[in-house]
Amino acid sequence: ALDRSDLIFDFTNIIEKRFSESRNADYFAKEMNISYKHLNNVCKQTLNKTAKTFIDEYIVLAAKRYLVCYDMSVRQISDATGFDEATNFVKYFRKHTGMSPGQFRNMYGSFNKQT
Repeated sequence: ALDRSDLIFDFTNIIEKRFSESRNADYFAKEMNISYKHLNNVCKQTLNKTAKTFIDEYIVLAAKRYLVCYDMSVRQISDATGFDEATNFVKYFRKHTGMSPGQFRNMYGSFNKQT
C-alpha cells in the first residue's frame, strides 16, 4: 500500500495531467483506484484540506498562471481549465479569489501593465 506522501504525490501528478477534465475529487480517486473517502482522509491528514479544496486551489493557481504569464483570452483560459462556459469559469475564479479574471490580470498581469 502507498503511504500518505506517495498518495499525495500521485494525486498531485494526476491533477497536473488531468485538471482540465474534472474538478471532482471522486473522479481523481477513481483514476487512482482508491475510494473518495480514503483520498479525502489522506488529504485532510496530510494537507489539512479536503481533496476538493486541493483540486480547486490547483485549478485557480493554473488559471492565475495563464492570466499573468500568457496572452490568452478568458475564453481560452476557460477552455484550458476545463470549463464549458467562460461565465462559469469567471464565477468560479471570483468565488476563489474575490476578483474577476480581468481584475486579477490588471493587478498582476504582464500583458496589461500600465506604462
